[in-house]
Amino acid sequence: MPKSEVLGQRLSELIPINSTGNFWEKYVQVVETGKVFQEEFSTNIFTPNISWLQQMVVPLADGIAITARDITERKQMEKILQEREQRFRLAFDDAPIGMDLVSLDGNFFEVNHALCEMIGYSEAELIQLTFQKITYPDDLAVDLAFVQELLEGKKSKYNMEKRYISKEGHIVWIILSVSLAKDPSDEPLYFIAKIQNITPRKQNEAQQQRLITQLKISNQELEDFAYVASHDLQEPLRKIQTFGDRLKAKYGEVLDEKGLDYLQRMQSSANRMQILIRDLLDFSRITTKGQPYVSVTLS
Repeated sequence: MPKSEVLGQRLSELIPINSTGNFWEKYVQVVETGKVFQEEFSTNIFTPNISWLQQMVVPLADGIAITARDITERKQMEKILQEREQRFRLAFDDAPIGMDLVSLDGNFFEVNHALCEMIGYSEAELIQLTFQKITYPDDLAVDLAFVQELLEGKKSKYNMEKRYISKEGHIVWIILSVSLAKDPSDEPLYFIAKIQNITPRKQNEAQQQRLITQLKISNQELEDFAYVASHDLQEPLRKIQTFGDRLKAKYGEVLDEKGLDYLQRMQSSANRMQILIRDLLDFSRITTKGQPYVSVTLS
């Protein structure tokens, strides 16, 4: 509305009485109390483009002075920020993994339920602590080095495996993902961390490693046993074969057909036993040592 159309008119002519809410009562109150009144309100009285106004009413000697400022753009931005905050809050609080906000000196000031459950602290207890306090000592130096790189702008985020110490003193293995929140002038504000519990995976890996170690020991013992057994068993067989050969060479002419048959059977059995022992030893080596890959025909 042009200024020329406003000057000289009564307020009630510009704003219908049924559209002013309780403006008149507020204006009367300013006159009666002599105190400045200020408020923000939504309206569609003036133009379609203005939906929020901030008005200030100042008492004068002969009336009041009213100033109004269009704050629609600011209110729209506040609404967008509020919606973003609500989405972030829902994602933060209900996340299935641990999440926290940490000050630049390491103090927790926002933590979610998943993190509290993971390490056994209540929210009230955890926000009294620093991440340095609950980090396993051997992992702290690496973590702090990454933090420093974030603050110096050398990294935008970092990921690492590390250990927390729970309230009960247990080791909790985690994958930690950290980024740095900054203000519009690019100054650091706080750290945003996501924490995934990988303790079960680490426990399984440790169990697998123990089984692998036990299997290696068992295989070595089996190979040692097979070697010793084959040596101890082959020695008497060699003697049987040696004495059998001597017997045949010296007395083969005096042995009858039946005696030669017995001698042949004895030597054949000794040979088969020697082959069997050698095959068992080869089999033990196959099962305890990796074999190279070879090409095979599938047709």
